[in-house]
Amino acid sequence: AVVAGAFPADVKTIDRPVRGKRAVTHVEVTERLGELATILRLRLETGRTHQIRLHVRSLGCQVLGDPDVPKTKGTPLPPRMALHAARLEFAHPVTREPLAYEAPLPEDIKGYIERLKAAVLHDKDHTAASSASNEGGDETLPATKQCR
Repeated sequence: AVVAGAFPADVKTIDRPVRGKRAVTHVEVTERLGELATILRLRLETGRTHQIRLHVRSLGCQVLGDPDVPKTKGTPLPPRMALHAARLEFAHPVTREPLAYEAPLPEDIKGYIERLKAAVLHDKDHTAASSASNEGGDETLPATKQCR
């Protein structure tokens, strides 16, 4: 998932009910794209409808492209919701045989991540140019936008 802002570094597991049922999502930050976005690897221990979106939202974040939340100002628009199931595992409903399927990151999401990275580089260049022209010499960068 690609979420807006800086996902909290201390969150490793989200254990919050979804529609009254236990729901657990394990979280790994795989890459931070400045203060613009964070790429997460999520592993669902339970499989509730909208679990990822609701768990991320419970921390004040949003999955980029989520149609149920306002657009994030200053963030390039994704081609669709920035979620991808890289691996699915479940038991066959009749034989109970374990099944597993994997899928690489689709090209549209790869391209979107590249656009985000380019936007971060552009912001860094703009910030550096502004700092260099600042007569007071204050070189502080803007605070990272936390999701919470």
